Amino acid sequence: MTMSRRLRFRNRDDRESQALREWHADLVQQYRRGDRARLRRARTIEDAALEPAFHRLLRRLGLSPAGDGEERRAEPADLSALAAVAAVAAMAGRDAELALGTHLGRPKPGSSAAPVSEARFRRLLAAGELEHRFDVLRRILPLLGGGSDAAADLVELAGVLCDWTAWRRRQLAYDYYAVAPQQKEIA
Repeated sequence: MTMSRRLRFRNRDDRESQALREWHADLVQQYRRGDRARLRRARTIEDAALEPAFHRLLRRLGLSPAGDGEERRAEPADLSALAAVAAVAAMAGRDAELALGTHLGRPKPGSSAAPVSEARFRRLLAAGELEHRFDVLRRILPLLGGGSDAAADLVELAGVLCDWTAWRRRQLAYDYYAVAPQQKEIA
């Protein structure tokens, strides 16, 4: 059994990020539609943790709750965060390289409003607990459009759920406010 370490998902090219993207590509394939649908319907992190597709993600990451064989032992907090990642990632039909904050703030063609309102974005920034971030992201992703084919940066979504730090919140804010239309101030 090897030592565990926290998952961070800070670099699109690291081993964990690559494994997540490969798992997602497998999940959106035609023959995995049922798995993806069950994860998308997961109302709680616990619901997602009980799905076989979540356990395939663990294996793809080389993780195990017990650290059996070649797999690293995953901390309980990582297991919960990864179950949330699986459910939220299942809502995205494809991976996007556009920064998450930019995606949330940039108006769609023909629109003058950000897909995600500033109030809703601020709820994400203020969400401290994993369950709260999970709920907020589940409400935000459908606003990005595209239905089941919506694009989202899977690595950043995973980072928001697994590694919610001041640095990550600031980066989201920088990206969002750089492209979001300025709202009129009410005196």
